[in-house]
Amino acid sequence: MYDLLTTFSPTYLPLLKSLEKRILVIEDDTCMKTIISKTALSLDSLIRIDWAPNSHDATKLLNTRKYIGVLADIILPGNSKSGIELWNEYNKKSNTPFIIMSALAANMYIKRFHHMEKAPPFLPKPFRISELKAIIETHFFDATNS
Repeated sequence: MYDLLTTFSPTYLPLLKSLEKRILVIEDDTCMKTIISKTALSLDSLIRIDWAPNSHDATKLLNTRKYIGVLADIILPGNSKSGIELWNEYNKKSNTPFIIMSALAANMYIKRFHHMEKAPPFLPKPFRISELKAIIETHFFDATNS
């Protein structure tokens, strides 16, 4: 893939990297990751998508990179923390918007978070591409423009 940043003088790279927008997708399903990535890229072709299939990889990325937003599945494989646990930890350190997704855990999410003022938005799976676009635009891109 062609990387726009490599075409500029090294003098400008720090400035360009500071303008770089990144989204982290925490999702073990590669098909779902691809759908989310393509949808985000259709909204902004310069967006960078990082992928973490589990909470261990996600924690590493969250601690080393800056994101305009994070989409996290609630249920992650193995002995991983859940997407909600990751949000709870990261929310204490950052105001980066999180969107929580799940096909199986909607009832758990609603019971646990419906009363909270600052609960992250929930996107039930399966979802329409139009729903995904709307939630990304509203919570990630609108947040970077304000």
